Amino acid sequence: MATLTSETVLDALRPRMNKLLTIAETALPPSQFQAYRKLFLSEMGRDGFEKVLREAEADLKNIRHG
Repeated sequence: MATLTSETVLDALRPRMNKLLTIAETALPPSQFQAYRKLFLSEMGRDGFEKVLREAEADLKNIRHG
């Protein structure tokens, strides 16, 4: 049985994030796309979703081993 880790989730999410950014790039003027990209990556990246996911993973490890 495979273990679900934050890396597993992020590996599945990253291609979808790239696809969403590509779609936004085709739909928005360049200046709006740059603003959207910055916000999107902030929300989904190291300071957003990725951080929350890694914290949740650490909490689960602490619960299991604590």
